Amino acid sequence: MDVVTIFKITSAVFSIIIMLIGFLYIKDLKKFKKYGYLGIFIISFLGSIAVFSPAAPMAAIYAGTIYNPLLVSFVSALGAICGDAPGYGIGYGGQLIIPPSNVYDHIKYFMKINGTMTIFVLATIPNPFFDIAGIAAGASNFPFWKFVIISFIGKWIKFTIFSLVGRSLKKQII
Repeated sequence: MDVVTIFKITSAVFSIIIMLIGFLYIKDLKKFKKYGYLGIFIISFLGSIAVFSPAAPMAAIYAGTIYNPLLVSFVSALGAICGDAPGYGIGYGGQLIIPPSNVYDHIKYFMKINGTMTIFVLATIPNPFFDIAGIAAGASNFPFWKFVIISFIGKWIKFTIFSLVGRSLKKQII
């Protein structure tokens, strides 16, 4: 086995373990509220690991009523990106088990041509499909650094909107 193959296997296994840990702790998100910005990071991280979980956006809205919305959005985006990285790792490691096919070739071609815009749009709009984009990015060898930067920018925009909504709700309540 060469080094690249070992890295791909390790990446997939580590990513699956991280996702399982996230699923185990998703029920306990309320415990992290008392930790301020660190709690927001943890909630966003765990909420991004758990597919279809509204935890990260809800945390940004709630935290926006208490903390600085721009810092909330930054920390939320950072946590979400860390939570989305295992999906990329699964896609990257999954290359070893994905048999060559026209569908796989089509995905690789699509990500090469449209990957940047696709990742940005899916990171910016609230949707449950970002994990699929991360897996496709990893499976198609989309550069990890580019995936992280583009995803972060999109998620920062999204979480800025959520935290500002929280801030405006606070002003309406008071």
